[in-house]
Amino acid sequence: MAVSASEVWDDLIALVVARTDDYDSFHNYYMGDQALPVESSEFQSRFGTFFTDFRDNLARPVIESAEERIRIIEFGDGEGVAADAQEIWDRSHMRVESKWVHTQAMVKGDSYVIVLPGEDKKATIYPQISQSMALVYSESDPRKKVAALKWWVTYLPQDSGTTDQPYIRVNIYFEDRIERYISKAQGDTLVQEFEKYEHYTAEGAWKTNHRGKQVPVFQFSANYDMDIAQGRSDLADGISLIDAVNKTLLDMMTASEFTAAPQRWATGVEIPLDAQTGEPIKQYTAGADRLWTAPNELAKFGQFSSGELQAYKDAISVLVEHLGFDTRTPTYALMKEANYPSGEALRSAEAPLRGRVADHQEAFGEVWDDVVKLALTLDNISAPDGTDLRPRWLPPNAPFATREHLEELKVLVEVLGVPEQMAWIKAGFTAEEIETMLEMREEEAALGFNAEAGVQAEAILGGAPPAGDLTAGLADDTAPPFTATGAPQ
Repeated sequence: MAVSASEVWDDLIALVVARTDDYDSFHNYYMGDQALPVESSEFQSRFGTFFTDFRDNLARPVIESAEERIRIIEFGDGEGVAADAQEIWDRSHMRVESKWVHTQAMVKGDSYVIVLPGEDKKATIYPQISQSMALVYSESDPRKKVAALKWWVTYLPQDSGTTDQPYIRVNIYFEDRIERYISKAQGDTLVQEFEKYEHYTAEGAWKTNHRGKQVPVFQFSANYDMDIAQGRSDLADGISLIDAVNKTLLDMMTASEFTAAPQRWATGVEIPLDAQTGEPIKQYTAGADRLWTAPNELAKFGQFSSGELQAYKDAISVLVEHLGFDTRTPTYALMKEANYPSGEALRSAEAPLRGRVADHQEAFGEVWDDVVKLALTLDNISAPDGTDLRPRWLPPNAPFATREHLEELKVLVEVLGVPEQMAWIKAGFTAEEIETMLEMREEEAALGFNAEAGVQAEAILGGAPPAGDLTAGLADDTAPPFTATGAPQ
């Protein structure tokens, strides 16, 4: 029996309402728009609104240090239906827009995409804003989607000729159909009661069927929590530390304003009073062209040492270190003063980040597999049972996949006997690139190239004298000299 909109409406709306504040809060931190962690009247009176927009945005590097490694290379083996999946991916602009999906999931805990035919009737993947979405699952089978909701504000013209007025639009997505609603009254905030909506027919039928045989909405969750059935932001454990860093920075600026310049003092000086106001008359003004004197021979002048700000810097360093530990982010991504005495130290510092990246790749990969399979179905392309279309990702240590990564691959091949092509895959080469390399190797073999010739050629290009008969027929003094690129000088 088909589920009706009225049956799932309250649950969907409740999810939207419950999660919006969290989504907004984490997004504000990521954008550096969170509330200032200090409301000191002294700070405000001294600086006014000068630092109103001041934030040291440490939330962004926490997210981006992981996101830059969560990049899809291709789907499956890159052939057959996997190639079709790649074509859908490319025409949906997901090489760029998948970054938005992954970033939202890491920032807010959840992100969503919708898969439906586009204007050209071909399957298209549409990323969504988390605050506008909700998805409910079966109570008996948490993997089975029951219905999804998307809401947004639309502006419609009025009969009176006044400016367009806001209304709330809501779409409900089921396994077999989509239902469209609009609020009866004007307004730009979400109306929760189902009876305050009516069918939306301005653009055609309020209800249309689709061929997906499943709810065409997909949820990507980072750090999924089964108890609350939603993801958890990568920033969740770092918010209080980010606030503490900003508070300490503001304290340091306040201290520098009051104590960075030397403060002068005087004793044994009689300060005259204004006869009319009774207020002390200012006697001494500091300046390079001013000399302070006093008639009292016992008078003394001096100055305090300038304020020391190193304690603030030390406190900030400790807070940033804790932020890196709690969010699994290397310290070098958070502060430029971080340094590591060796490559092994850097490798150890990177281990938590690589783990975080690998966790996200695994979680997101399962959902992308479902996404592209539905898209193939909408394009009337059938994938054989058991087809694995999970994406191949950039290696978790991709930005540092240099000497250390090559050493790992060398151990896999030479010590553990892993096939060379598997090492190529772990190095990040696509199936197409691997196929090209194999073809080039066959061509080299057909031309008689071998490893020894390659070594000798490298020596020649490096300026070493030729070995064997590579330059047979040429006297030493007639052989053209070679540059590092192999071109005759």
